[in-house]
Parts: sequence; structure tokens; C-alpha cells
Amino acid sequence: MFEEDSINLLKSMGANKWQIFKIVKLPYSVQGLISGIKISISYSFVGAVIAEWLGGNKGLGVYMIRAKRAYNFDEMFAIIIIIIIISLILLGIVSIIERKLLSWKYLKEEV
Repeated sequence: MFEEDSINLLKSMGANKWQIFKIVKLPYSVQGLISGIKISISYSFVGAVIAEWLGGNKGLGVYMIRAKRAYNFDEMFAIIIIIIIISLILLGIVSIIERKLLSWKYLKEEV
């Protein structure tokens, strides 16, 4: 609803299609893009580990299988913690990029 009001306001001020796209539609679409990247970044890393687990000869997935077969459960849990940490680091990087691109969203209202 807010986007529609912003577009109507810009049209009433005489803005052309490119200006409406640049001022309203692009910032709102970046929000959705960043949300999709946040979801996909963790899934892609876990998917890579599972692919190594199923058919690789190097990587964390293979090391996890070897640790499981040797009954080294402490090593397996360490690998799981490493996977979680790497996923959180990647998510943090995307969050930093989001704060840079969508700085208008995080501005605090001054009283």
C-alpha cells in the first residue's frame, strides 16, 4: 500500500517512469532480493556439505562420514559446529550488505 501511495505522489509531481523506478520500485525490490539471498546462502552451504557427503572425496562432508565410521562423535559435532559458524558468518556478511544497501530502512526517527 505504501509503495502505491509513493508512486501516486511521484506521478502527481510529474515524475516519469524511470524516476518512479529509481526512487520507489528499485529500493522495494532490493528488499526482496536480499531476503532471498539470506535464505539461499545458508541452504547453499549446507547443500554443498551434503553433496560432499554423498559423492565427494574431499571436504567437511567426507570428513564427517569418516568421523562417523570411526565412532568419533566429538569430531562429528565439531564439524557440525564449524558448518553452523560458517553459515552464520555468511549470513552476517549478507546482513552487513543489507544495512549498506537499505540504510534508509534502518534510520531511527529523531524525536
